Amino acid sequence: FVSRQCQTQSWRNRVYSTFGVQPNCQEIVKEQENLEAKLQATRARQRRHYSKNREAIREAQKLNYSKNRDAIREAQRKSYLKSKERMEEGEREEKKAEKRKYYLDNKEAIKKAQKRYYNKNQEEIRHRQRKYKEEKKEELYALLASHAVAVKAELESIFRISDPEDWYNVTRSQFYSIKELSEVSKMVIRLPFLEILKKIYPSQIWKSELLLNVPTSTWQDPKKNTRFFGSVGTTIIYYKERRLVSYRS
Repeated sequence: FVSRQCQTQSWRNRVYSTFGVQPNCQEIVKEQENLEAKLQATRARQRRHYSKNREAIREAQKLNYSKNRDAIREAQRKSYLKSKERMEEGEREEKKAEKRKYYLDNKEAIKKAQKRYYNKNQEEIRHRQRKYKEEKKEELYALLASHAVAVKAELESIFRISDPEDWYNVTRSQFYSIKELSEVSKMVIRLPFLEILKKIYPSQIWKSELLLNVPTSTWQDPKKNTRFFGSVGTTIIYYKERRLVSYRS
């Protein structure tokens, strides 16, 4: 291979530009032939050694296998599983590539078929979606109930809560913008703010109107105020320095 490359001017120019020397093709070919001759001699020596000591080598192999049978089988099993995993990964990638290609080639037809199917089975699809959401919500409530103490301690340490009443000073945007949480808390925090507080403080009576995160533009519209405070009674809530404060008449 090297001898064929030596005959091309482009290869000689690349070697010269990389190493700053002009390659001597005769020396390269000669060195390659010497290496090939050494390799052939080594292989011939190995064959002679094996033919001369075949029985002893086989006995040594059997003895080694009997001593390390479990380790050898475990290594073979791991090697097989690794090869199988690589093959399965390659097959999965091929299937994904085929699906992508098929989708790109038939994008418009697929979208039309999806639209027809949705229009035909709209109620059933929505029912399945609602059922799936309800099941997931029930799973999150069960998870919160089983880890209520740990979630409570974690949230109190993050917001520095010493008394349950301090939660009235935490807005929903602050609550849902937490980044560093445990895996359980990350899942549980998808639930409504008030429901989480009710679960981790079962004996506390919460005033839901004080936990609502209302934009400041609401106070400029009397209709919005009436609609918002319809169930509040005599409690008036307003923002003061971005904190919810309540006064009773």
